[in-house]
Amino acid sequence: MGVPQPIFLELYLTMTATLTVKPPSDAAPGLPAGRLYQIVKYFRKNGALLLLALPGLIHIFMIQYMPMFGMVIAFKDYKFADGIFGSKTVWFENFRFLFATDVAWRITFNTLLMNALFIVSGTLASLTWRCCSTKFTPAVGRRSISSPCSSRSSSAR
Repeated sequence: MGVPQPIFLELYLTMTATLTVKPPSDAAPGLPAGRLYQIVKYFRKNGALLLLALPGLIHIFMIQYMPMFGMVIAFKDYKFADGIFGSKTVWFENFRFLFATDVAWRITFNTLLMNALFIVSGTLASLTWRCCSTKFTPAVGRRSISSPCSSRSSSAR
């Protein structure tokens, strides 16, 4: 018995064994001659890589694109009993109501202020951590690490 194969390789091998590549003259109706042949040839050649990419593509779809359906709520007079797509569409009335008050400008200012604070505090925290981690490492470890916090440059050592 040989070395056990990964499941993707087994699936790929069974997939390529069952596919029959027809010459360009026997192409399916509706496709240009040779196009079906090129598609099948591409999938036979790159089938394992496409299977490896599939979980990542599913993840991207779930995290990036599925929440886009929920953005419809901003244009609805949302009622829980009616659901998202059953509620009445009010288009920009919700935005007119929001920007007619001073709350929108306070929300915008707070958002920008909080983002600026997070950027500055994150940068300061990472620089502090870097300086402290190089100060307390043994001298042997410091030789290979260039640090903006060290008093001597690596060329002087």
